[in-house]
Amino acid sequence: MNTNFQLDSLDRKILNVLIENARTPFLEIARECGVSGAAIHQRVKKMEQAGIIQKATLKLSPQALGYFTCAFIGIQFNLTTTR
Repeated sequence: MNTNFQLDSLDRKILNVLIENARTPFLEIARECGVSGAAIHQRVKKMEQAGIIQKATLKLSPQALGYFTCAFIGIQFNLTTTR
C-alpha cells in the first residue's frame, strides 16, 4: 500500500463513476472523462496498488430472490454464571 498516492481530479472522477457502479466498463468511463481506456485502466491499477480501491462488491435485491421478510433478532447474554 502506497500512502503517498495523491488523487487528482481524474482519479476522483473515476472513483465517482465506480462508486455508482463498480461494473462500469473502462471505455465508458474513458468517454465520460475524455481520456483513453488505457489511461483509465492504468489509473485504476495504481489506485488498487495504493490501497485506495480494495475491492468491488455486489449488491443483491432480497425481494428479487424471493425474500420478502426482514427480521432483526436481539440476543442478550448474562455473563455471570454460578456452578
